[in-house]
Amino acid sequence: MNYFVCLCAALIGLATLPAHATELHRLDLGIANVYLLKGKQPLLIDSGPHGRAAEVESWLKSHGVAPEQLAAVILTHGHADHAGGAYGLAKKRGIPVWAGAGDEDMLTQGKNRPLQPTTLIAGLIRIGVDLPYPAYTPDTLISGPVDLKPYGINGQVVPLPGHTHGSLIVVLDDNNSAIVGDLLRGGVLNNSLPRVHFFHENRAQTQWQLWKLLEHEGIKTFYPGHFGPLQAADVKRTFFPHGRFQWGIAPGSLDL
Repeated sequence: MNYFVCLCAALIGLATLPAHATELHRLDLGIANVYLLKGKQPLLIDSGPHGRAAEVESWLKSHGVAPEQLAAVILTHGHADHAGGAYGLAKKRGIPVWAGAGDEDMLTQGKNRPLQPTTLIAGLIRIGVDLPYPAYTPDTLISGPVDLKPYGINGQVVPLPGHTHGSLIVVLDDNNSAIVGDLLRGGVLNNSLPRVHFFHENRAQTQWQLWKLLEHEGIKTFYPGHFGPLQAADVKRTFFPHGRFQWGIAPGSLDL
């Protein structure tokens, strides 16, 4: 009887073990990053822009994943450089597309909301990145945290509005990291230096979200939608040089 009880306890313990460590891979498309999460079922974070599906498909296959095997494509936000490729890559194949509820209008119209530049340079480059893309309807609209353990991934999708109304991030528990879309970016001249993104719908809100991730969520590594990855110490030094939260952006964070 004691053996039976011990065996049952062991089986229950195995059933409640966390998912295996998640593999994270990044594809730099030049205009934006795309991320692959490999657990029990693979997930793609962002799709890149319209017209780059073949490049993403080839990259997926190099990591042992056929596009049809993707459980979902999760969009960090609805801007063209991150969401524009989802129609050709996912929707035409019947792969579910997840997006933040606040960005549904961009996806169904196939165009960005008016981009709000954070710097003079951003204002100059806006016309080159504000492009239309094939419109589609997302399969899942996210307005609250979504646990990814059913996919064998230790993490969750979390709404984090600021860059756009419907921005999402993916928090990975294995190593206290997060795929953060355009909450911030790496430097153009030095990819590992944190910089304020070129466009934000609510710039002050992104500052607060960064502070929360650093100080309350303990995120150590940030995987942005452009350049990176970025380390917590560098993010804090750039955006919070006095070691505390303050409204406004540190001057150094506006550099290229």
